Amino acid sequence: MEKVEKLTTVRVAHVILAHTNPEQVGRLVQALAHPSADVYIHVDKKARIEIFQSAVQRAPNCHFIRQRVDVKWGGYSMVQATLASLSEVKNTNRPYHFINLLSGADYPLRPMHQFHTFLLQNIGRSFFEYETEGSPWWEEAKFRFQRYHFPDIAIPGSYTSQKLINFLIPKRKKPKGMEVAGRSQWFTLSVEHLDEVLAYVKKTSDITRFFRYTWGSDEFFFQTILLNSKHRTRVINDNLRYIDWQERRPSPKTLTAADFTIIQSSGKFFARKFDTTASATLLDLIDENLLGAFNSEKS
Repeated sequence: MEKVEKLTTVRVAHVILAHTNPEQVGRLVQALAHPSADVYIHVDKKARIEIFQSAVQRAPNCHFIRQRVDVKWGGYSMVQATLASLSEVKNTNRPYHFINLLSGADYPLRPMHQFHTFLLQNIGRSFFEYETEGSPWWEEAKFRFQRYHFPDIAIPGSYTSQKLINFLIPKRKKPKGMEVAGRSQWFTLSVEHLDEVLAYVKKTSDITRFFRYTWGSDEFFFQTILLNSKHRTRVINDNLRYIDWQERRPSPKTLTAADFTIIQSSGKFFARKFDTTASATLLDLIDENLLGAFNSEKS
């Protein structure tokens, strides 16, 4: 019987979706540094990529996604940017075990060697936040996919057309045989599950047609595919991130130094969102108190 060699480390590809604050993205890239990790940055097509390239020019193992997408807030373009990035990572043929999707406003709360150790203990699992039909969030969010939305169509009269279409046409139906699930768009994805997502998108157009006209489709797309797949029991309902939605606004709270104690005790590996100015003191506190051991323990 052939002996199976036990893994002693995992390779991680961090994918960052960025559109602003290149200096903050550069700081994030530095914090993600690990011998078994690479970083891939998708810079929104509207932004000047040269500024981001300058901000990370000394960072090892850092790459920029070539197929850039003009992302519109709430639009399917966010899914397209994510898929383009994931496809480019896959096409490198590098032996990654996990893809970790971050925004440029994220930051780690624990040294990267701890994250890699955790993933080594969870090979074959993916980490998402999701809710299914019947939950309070799902009931509030279902209008996003039951009605038509056109956030990617930035032309005069598009909102009026959207209202008229939704008045005249019955509620949209889910793709046949699928249950819609969703919540946060940020995740840590097993490469085995990445293969499932990319293969499904390639062979099935129903999911693309459905989510193209869904508002905030990035918060539903990947969870829906995986939770309707053979891998559903390996999708863990925890995206490993601390995000504060208590203000109940379209975007989460910008974290400040006042949040340090709660994020320190959260047990999460990452948090969002941070801002270069408002979160400056907090980022320093994280570096000094939570990530300070990294340089001596990054093996």
